[in-house]
Amino acid sequence: MDPLEQRRYRRISVGRDHTVRFRFRGQNLDSLPITSLSASGCFVILPGEFAEKVREGLLLVNFVLEHEDLPSSPICAQIVRVVTRLAEISTEDVGLGLLFLSTSDRFTEQIEAYISAYHEVHVGVEP
Repeated sequence: MDPLEQRRYRRISVGRDHTVRFRFRGQNLDSLPITSLSASGCFVILPGEFAEKVREGLLLVNFVLEHEDLPSSPICAQIVRVVTRLAEISTEDVGLGLLFLSTSDRFTEQIEAYISAYHEVHVGVEP
């Protein structure tokens, strides 16, 4: 997917109550915090012990958003960016920019509706 196409959806910054789970290298990882969310992907904080094992292009299977107001159907996500040494994450952790794959229109619509509602409550109504 074209990077400009990926950015066509509005993003929001979210708190630590927004987490995900997925299967990675034969291990189930859960309750991993995300810092931003859009209908096309999210940014996940992964413990540093996995830093050497991640790379752009890897697929994450059984990826699930762990928040009561978001779709909970498992999807596939692809790592499109690996980030280290960010102020928002500890020096041991690694950030993953993820692109959602194999999503349904309903999945996308649910996330877009959530982002709109979240934005109104936390940021205010756009002009």
